[in-house]
Amino acid sequence: KSAILHEAVEAFHAATVTEEKPRGRYAWRTTPQRMISGARYLGDWQEICEKIAWELQRSGDVLWLTDFVDLLRVGGHGAEDSIAAFLQPQLDRGELQIVGELTPRELDAARSRLPGFVDRFQVVTVDEMPRARMIKVLDQFAATVKQSTGVEPQRDAMEMAWRLLKRHVPYERFPGKAVRFLSGCLSEALLAGHTAIGADDVVRAF
Repeated sequence: KSAILHEAVEAFHAATVTEEKPRGRYAWRTTPQRMISGARYLGDWQEICEKIAWELQRSGDVLWLTDFVDLLRVGGHGAEDSIAAFLQPQLDRGELQIVGELTPRELDAARSRLPGFVDRFQVVTVDEMPRARMIKVLDQFAATVKQSTGVEPQRDAMEMAWRLLKRHVPYERFPGKAVRFLSGCLSEALLAGHTAIGADDVVRAF
């Protein structure tokens, strides 16, 4: 999801660059917490959100939220007075465009916390990679790791990581969860001064 969203944002910017508007249109990448981090008094965060929405409407830019589901957690005391609820009128009027990513579990949580909010968005489902393609991605990851750090993640380590994560971490998706997990194995290998990551290292880390 993350890689697709990055490419979509780059394509969005490139498609909006013209001779008349060389700046193009951008995506502002932030989190709901950072959006209102300066708020101290009652009404402050609402004023901040209004300013953000106005600036985005003026520029035609897009709000890119990396912790999308936190829109329904941050702001007031519940989803009904959260940032999500506050921004609903701007979304309904087409004055604000927001993009982000959620896991299936987060999507269900968003729907239950504030019914109707997710319906204001176009939901694009990204199917998980088949095993053969995912292993190719991990091969590329291993090659990059070896070139940049000198540590070689061996094929049996990647196979073991795939089996363990598929069986015991079903609520996250490949290849992201495998890359994150193997990155942790890499950090441990670097600290220990090892030059390779094998299946036994993966089992111990898991």
